[in-house]
Amino acid sequence: MAAKSTGAGSGFPTTRNSLVGGLGDWDDADKWGEFGKLYSPIILAIARKAGLREADAEEVLQAVLLKAAFNMRDESRRYHPEGGRFRGWLLNLVRWKIGEQFAKSNRRDRDRSGGGEDVLNQLPDEAAVLPDEEVERRWRELLFEAAIDNVKRKVSLKQFQIFQMYVLNEMSAKEVCDQLNVSRMQVYLAKNRVSHLVQKETRRLVERTDAAEHQVDCRGFGGR
Repeated sequence: MAAKSTGAGSGFPTTRNSLVGGLGDWDDADKWGEFGKLYSPIILAIARKAGLREADAEEVLQAVLLKAAFNMRDESRRYHPEGGRFRGWLLNLVRWKIGEQFAKSNRRDRDRSGGGEDVLNQLPDEAAVLPDEEVERRWRELLFEAAIDNVKRKVSLKQFQIFQMYVLNEMSAKEVCDQLNVSRMQVYLAKNRVSHLVQKETRRLVERTDAAEHQVDCRGFGGR
């Protein structure tokens, strides 16, 4: 059952400056710094949603960034636009590293409430070559999850609980009021505020990742 809409829109800017195109140069601290700033919150949100604890999610982030750096210097492993969108390539790395982290961690360290299988199922299979439309659908879903994760850290616990129950879990206003001991007005206000923040954060993530991957030039991938 679909959650109540937060009203997220589309219509994203484009740019000729390709962040992805410069990642073959390890000495380009500005490009790698921007890459980490942009994609780290997304990778962390995916890892957390998969059920990894914070320390394990941080390990996944480190492993993905390192793997991306090494792969971008390897002709057989680096990203090539003819193989699909960069986000599909990156999501494969995230999937592999989350799987490896689960294998390393004792099962008791997994937060079973995180819905890990659902998240992993949104990521490309290791051997799969998915059409751009499917990668795009999964990517938008994951950006929405990342936006929720980011917003959760910016609002009060009570406001997020209201949003989670009323919008994401589609509980009635009366059920939320009864369980959280809040008024209907508090429910409506929290829903509107958090939904607006999620919409805004989703749009920000979409715009920045779209701009970073726009018009990638293969010639920008060469290392020394």
